[in-house]
Order: sequence, then structure tokens, then C-alpha cells
Amino acid sequence: MARRLFSLSLAFLSSPMLRFLLATALAFTCTLATGPVAQAQTLAAPRPAAGTDNRLRTPLDAAVQQAAAQYMAQPAAVGLSIALYQGGHEHFYNYGEVEKGTGRLPTATTYYNMGSVAKTFVGTLLAQAVLDKKVTLTDDIRRYLPGQYPNLEFEGHPVRLVDLANHTASLPSTAHVYPKALGDSLRALPLIPRLAYYNRYSADSLLADLHHMRPTAQPGTTYRYNNLGPLILQLLLERVYQQPYE
Repeated sequence: MARRLFSLSLAFLSSPMLRFLLATALAFTCTLATGPVAQAQTLAAPRPAAGTDNRLRTPLDAAVQQAAAQYMAQPAAVGLSIALYQGGHEHFYNYGEVEKGTGRLPTATTYYNMGSVAKTFVGTLLAQAVLDKKVTLTDDIRRYLPGQYPNLEFEGHPVRLVDLANHTASLPSTAHVYPKALGDSLRALPLIPRLAYYNRYSADSLLADLHHMRPTAQPGTTYRYNNLGPLILQLLLERVYQQPYE
């Protein structure tokens, strides 16, 4: 369990656990392309543009090109990577630059800070787990945790999966990721050293920290935007599916 929990990359999303997410991304991309992939068969395939590895050989390539071109036409756009899963095969497309002015094209292993987009991925996976009849939204989260966590309830009301998903768990917004003595110094660190530091925070670290957290109100009654809830959900869903999230 001593694995990092902070995933900042969409590279190599080949886990069966995430394939339906990639299929969702495929559908979304085709919608952005102003029509289904089949429609691309009737369109003249555009010539490959500079700053992309899209070879424009298939209708899927053409549909992705249309969607990516719309995004890259925005003045603030710098780089874009798209990962799709279709028919048992992975497809990666890259556009633009990893940093403005460098001319370096992103790759399938380029790091992207997903930010709160990660919450959408975790929420979608939770919905899939419900459809797979592996969990119920009203389940006590302690059902999927190892050991005893009597602290994860408020006056007899447990924290439920749905509470983590909709920001009503009333738990702290962040875990004890780094020593308080460091203050805000991590913000001044370059990206790679900062990632290396966060990589030390593992599933075991989160399980240990959960023993010291307790809801401040009855779960499910008070909305407060929370960054920790999706992280806990990620851990629980890993245990439910018995495979890593990444």
C-alpha cells in the first residue's frame, strides 16, 4: 500500500478500472468535433498541422483533429494531450508545446496537473461502482477501510460514500501532507522537487491520518467544498476493485 496517491498525469491510462472513463472521454471528444466519428468519414481529412503527432489516417484521427483545432485556436492555449480508448486499443494525440516558446511537443508521458478535474474522474468511477453493484452510495465508508475508525461519525451518524462525493462529509479539507514547520515553502519549490515530495504521501499515510479526523457536523447536512473527500474515495475504490486507480 506504500504507493503515492497524488496522480498528476493522464499518461498510460490503460488500467481496466479506467477504461470506461476513457470511453467517456472519447464520446466527449466526438461531441466537440461537431458530429460523431462516422461523420468524419464524409469530411476531407485536413493535412497534419505543425505541432501535433496526429497522423490523420483514420476517421477517429480526423474527429480528434477538429476538436483539438478548436481548443488550440484559443489565444491562451499552449499544449494539449488527448488519450482515448476504443475497440480495445489506446490512442494518444498531442498538440502544441509543453511550455510556450520551447517548441517541444507533449507526449503520452507528459505530466499535467489535473486539478479538480480529478474529482470528476473519481465521481464517475464511484457511479460505475454503484452500477456494478459493488457499493451503495449510502454505505458507511468504514465498511471499506481496514481496522477500526470510531472517529469517522458524528453523534452516531457515519460518513457515507455519498457524503465524500458531494462535499458534505464535514471532514478536514486536507490531510497532513507535509510537516507544519515547512509552512508554505512547498509553493516555492520547482515542479519536479514538489512532485517528489508529494510522492512520499502514500495510501498508508492517508489511512493513518484518517484515525485523527472526525466530522464537525452530521455528515450529509452541511455543504463545504472539500479536496480530501475525492482522495479518500480514490483509496476506497481501489480497495473495492482490488486494483490501483492509476
